[in-house]
Amino acid sequence: MSRWPVKITLGAGLVILFFAILSFGFTNPFQEIIPKQKRHSGKGLYITATVAQSRKMFDQIKTKAKKCGLDTFVIDAKWQLEKPLLELVKNHQLNSGTKVTPEAWLTKLCQQLHQEGFIVTARIVVFKDDHLVIARPDLSIKMPGGSLYRDRKGGRYSNPYAPEVRLFNELIAERAALSGVDEIQFDYIRFPAEGAARELSFPEEEQGVSRVEII
Repeated sequence: MSRWPVKITLGAGLVILFFAILSFGFTNPFQEIIPKQKRHSGKGLYITATVAQSRKMFDQIKTKAKKCGLDTFVIDAKWQLEKPLLELVKNHQLNSGTKVTPEAWLTKLCQQLHQEGFIVTARIVVFKDDHLVIARPDLSIKMPGGSLYRDRKGGRYSNPYAPEVRLFNELIAERAALSGVDEIQFDYIRFPAEGAARELSFPEEEQGVSRVEII
């Protein structure tokens, strides 16, 4: 019997195997991921998103910052980052499968500041959140009588015990990272502690889950 059919079959198999290996080499899912090199902040300056969006004012600040040896800008960016997520949470559509994308304005700002040698830190105020409470009052911290808790400045707090609140802030941080910030500064990672805060009680706390544990 002729051995040609066997040789042809083996040859074709080897060719297919060769191209499969070659293709895998270009799309190797186990390829090493090179982490972004960490830069360490020396001296920085906090600014609001409004100031960062004012080109003339921000250019003046950057010029003075360079003269003073500042290398970091802390940008209050939660309002820009949370906008699309607020719509989802308002409509009860936020869940663990929610995918987020970079925020266009913050991405552009990071690129510009990086080109000028600055480190960019996004400040995210976590549980003190008027926008979230207005969108979903049921996620707020309430007084024993059912009214919304307010601090001395009238600020509202979202409830740290609510899984949806924690997921909301987690996704905001993910958006900040995808937008290119070097660091994230979480602020107000706590329960309220002023005014009528001493009167607050939570069912979860009574069930043995302390405030410290949930934070």
